[in-house]
Amino acid sequence: MHNAKELYQQRMDQIEQMNYIRFKTPDPQHVLITDKCISVLHKHRSLLNDVNYWHQFMVRNVDHAKREQVLTAILDHVFPFDLIPVSYWVEDDFVFFLGRNCGSAIEKLCNGNLVVPNPKSTTPFRLSIMLRFATTSEYKIDVQRNLRFVLTKRSSLYSRTLDLTKFHEDEDLIEFTPLFQPKILYFVLRIAKQLSVPMESYILRKNRIKVLDPLKILSSSPNSVKSIDLSNNLIDDIDSLQHLTELNLTDLFLDGNPLCSKYGPEEYFAKISKHLKYLTHLDGLPLRKDGFPVSRRHYMCDLGAADLINQFIEYYFYLYDLPNRDILKMAYQKDAMFSLTASYIADQISSSRTKMPKYLSLSRNMQKMSNFSQCHNNLIRGNQQIVNILKNLPLTEHYRPSFAVELIHYTVFGRSSV
Repeated sequence: MHNAKELYQQRMDQIEQMNYIRFKTPDPQHVLITDKCISVLHKHRSLLNDVNYWHQFMVRNVDHAKREQVLTAILDHVFPFDLIPVSYWVEDDFVFFLGRNCGSAIEKLCNGNLVVPNPKSTTPFRLSIMLRFATTSEYKIDVQRNLRFVLTKRSSLYSRTLDLTKFHEDEDLIEFTPLFQPKILYFVLRIAKQLSVPMESYILRKNRIKVLDPLKILSSSPNSVKSIDLSNNLIDDIDSLQHLTELNLTDLFLDGNPLCSKYGPEEYFAKISKHLKYLTHLDGLPLRKDGFPVSRRHYMCDLGAADLINQFIEYYFYLYDLPNRDILKMAYQKDAMFSLTASYIADQISSSRTKMPKYLSLSRNMQKMSNFSQCHNNLIRGNQQIVNILKNLPLTEHYRPSFAVELIHYTVFGRSSV
């Protein structure tokens, strides 16, 4: 009940603030920048990073787009520069919000003629910016109070875990708080460090995080941070993990990030272990056993693909083991390509009884080819040609538990998994 009253009071305070700012007369010395007079910016550059002033952003061509869509498009456009939007409101066909100390972001917007692409429309957003709209002394915003409330709600005192999964979608957040903005991530983690019980585990899944530098603030936590879950974000550079070296992490989750598809499983585990020497588990798997690296039979860049992969393998090889393999044509695109590699183990007892010649004649193992012209011939093109080859191979009965799977790229609805 106390929490409900506190949140209600926060929202009432926000409404009072919004009513003030919506009907406020702009500062008499304000400077309006539109696509018709962008050159005005150079004359008033000193205002851009003056922390004493709020700047007002007006966005046109919004067409009923939600707050998250509008602000995400703008923040993506100005990245990697900081812009923290506050006091968002809609009036007629326009959207307004305030920002301060965001000079580099404003300059980038002006360099693009104040036009921001709308990912969900062919019509871009068009902006106008009023510099020095208000002073910070006359319009004060306290976001820490609301953030502390939401962070407390999302923390587990028993496990000392703070779950920030899809943080910006939390219905109790008053301001738009996307953790993919480095300054916002830093600010949120700084407040998290002030919670009554120090956290040992941070879950940051699905926040579109690209930059890890803000996480360095956790290195000075009262208790050592042991685990961070960064799965399903947008981290694409393995060297960015250097920002985590001072944390002495034992557990790290990175599955579902673009960097996972850049390496094979062994190289992936080796490179990350090199950056984080105290790490014992990566993506839920142990890195070492009895002091030696653990071998891995399966690797998936996104664990969310496991069900789909298992269903495909089960269904495909059930059809492959049938006497008639014509039905496999539907498993391949019209312009698909297919090759196979086969090896013969001379000293193996069963080798003399296998039907290897048909496989060996199609093998595209270039390490053992004496005639490299076969490389072209053994690359089969087209779904019908592939099925014709499969039909000529010996009948089989696969033992599915013996399979090894390596998935290095996964796409959902035309978008790479993040």
